[in-house]
Amino acid sequence: MTSMNPHRRRGRGAAAAMRLLAAAILAVPVCAAGAGQPLIEIFPGYGNPRTLWMSGRVYEAPRGSSWGFGSAASGIAKPFGALERLFRGAAEGEVVSIRAGAVRAHARTGGGHFEAVLQAAPGAPWGGAVRVTAVSSANEEFNGTAYVPSPGSKTGLISAIDDTLTMPPLADARAAVKDAPGGDGSPDRPVPGMALLYARFAGGVAKKSRPVCYIAASPDALSARIAGFLSINRFPPGPLMLMRPEQSGPAPAPSPQRVYDHTLTAIQNILAAWPEKKFVLFGGGQEDPDIYRCIAVQYRTRIRGVYLRRNGEKDPAREKAYPGFVFFDTAEEAGKDLARKGIIEY
Repeated sequence: MTSMNPHRRRGRGAAAAMRLLAAAILAVPVCAAGAGQPLIEIFPGYGNPRTLWMSGRVYEAPRGSSWGFGSAASGIAKPFGALERLFRGAAEGEVVSIRAGAVRAHARTGGGHFEAVLQAAPGAPWGGAVRVTAVSSANEEFNGTAYVPSPGSKTGLISAIDDTLTMPPLADARAAVKDAPGGDGSPDRPVPGMALLYARFAGGVAKKSRPVCYIAASPDALSARIAGFLSINRFPPGPLMLMRPEQSGPAPAPSPQRVYDHTLTAIQNILAAWPEKKFVLFGGGQEDPDIYRCIAVQYRTRIRGVYLRRNGEKDPAREKAYPGFVFFDTAEEAGKDLARKGIIEY
């Protein structure tokens, strides 16, 4: 029987460090290219053959900026990097044009955040990883992706990030939103084995790939840090749903009620977008058990399992309050239970 814990290979840390260094170096010319122009960050979106749901963040031009490489750098690829974000605040009231193929939509930012819905053209349904382009008021283009799973994949996975996939300090990062510029890559430690577990789930049974969606109760200004964490640690790509800011600029840590509302709404939106699918839920945060219980009651026939990672010692009294939920300490424990239910091959 194969262990769910990934093997640690010599040099893995050095390779990750080199990737982070490369990202930082690549950020410099992009900063220069975009000086004086708004920059757009598109979060990985989701959709079905008829509709795409996209969101993102717009950063304003740095005030008084006079540095740049001029038109010679105008062809440098987007998205921008960590260094660029250090010099830019959220763009308020910016109008963004979003397109996927021949379809276009427009959105205006609030607190730097924007959301858009695109409807497929008749006879041209979407499928797979759909390329989405956002165009700023300065006519600069930025690329992103929307994930449209096959209707033939009958099961999906929805996962929290904080306390589920991460070890501290990422779980505490939302309390330091004033330092949100952060980095595109993240040195935060992943929970051992979870990336491999999710990759096995995404691979499906009988080679039918299945969607994996991520929800973070973190401000969208931390998007690059979170996306970097998922990518560097080889989690399967998928939609990323972050918390919309209440205001422009730095904000306090979100209240438990905001976390609850954001997570509940994000899960409900995914379930509504893919009505043909059943789901497995993974969580571990303080609010997750109550949120998932609400979802399990509301969508009783569509939830195939709820898995909650313990972030401390076992608490039998607390766990007894959530009958049917699987509390686990290691990815291997969760994997064995998923295999027992026939959800993954183990």
